[in-house]
Amino acid sequence: MKDNKKFFNLLDKYMEDDNNTYLTEELDDEELELFHFSKNIVDSNKNIKIGNKEASYNKLFNTKNKENIDMKLNKKIAGIGLATLIGITSIQTGFAQNVYTKIKQVFSLNYVTVEEEDFDNRVPDDLAGTLFDKDGHELKFIYPNSDIYDKDGNLLKTINLNGQTINLEKSDDTSEDDFYYTDDLNFAKSKLIFDLKIPSYLPDGYNLKRVVLFKDKNGDISSEYCSLEYTNGKDEFSISERLASDKNSFESGGFNVEEINLNGNKAILSNNRNIDMEIDDTILSILGQKALNKTEVIKVAESIK
Repeated sequence: MKDNKKFFNLLDKYMEDDNNTYLTEELDDEELELFHFSKNIVDSNKNIKIGNKEASYNKLFNTKNKENIDMKLNKKIAGIGLATLIGITSIQTGFAQNVYTKIKQVFSLNYVTVEEEDFDNRVPDDLAGTLFDKDGHELKFIYPNSDIYDKDGNLLKTINLNGQTINLEKSDDTSEDDFYYTDDLNFAKSKLIFDLKIPSYLPDGYNLKRVVLFKDKNGDISSEYCSLEYTNGKDEFSISERLASDKNSFESGGFNVEEINLNGNKAILSNNRNIDMEIDDTILSILGQKALNKTEVIKVAESIK
């Protein structure tokens, strides 16, 4: 995102709509995370009341607070990025996994587990007064991929929380050399040991952009993974596929997670635009991003047989 107006628009809507029904179609995954971030700022101020927007802004967004929030928000936006492996594995530090997200409930297929998360980036009480930014300001909120320092200005690599050592270091071991790109579906199918599934339905204007194959540690194309990327020239969505096996099982997380039925098979819908499902010997993950809303992602999923 390039404009902080989205942040304030989300706060507007949150304070006007206690049920947050607009979230289902309006936000992509990054914007949904940003909403939960902004919501926690509002919720952390005891004087803010939903439905009393004018008083809320007078209290929360005076000039000093607004400048501070803008600065932190810009840092957050710059740091947010979902580096994906096969389209479904987001890279998070141990701190993010243990502090940002609280698990509400868990949904499972044979090889896929999706945790419904509640985003909360407030510094835990146990760590209050011990975490600082690079300028020596005490942290009240933690922002994804931001550096954290102690009171002496030392960059922290680990912290202790509830008797557990949590790693703060960020890592992304993937590179372009790990992937092989092609637009030839038949070539991709010849390299895979599972049945590559192709949707028979695409939203208007969308076509296959490319097929992404993955290389093993020897640099050879792996026979167990593949991702299909679709675009209309502006927005994109992807379908990540892998051989169904214990080795390839995975866990992920999201908001608004629910179990749905697709062609008689159980599937998991998350963020109102992502679907995980299993068909025969294939695990599929559809990442709708900005391209697919709930209705469209279900249509695409139902067309895969």
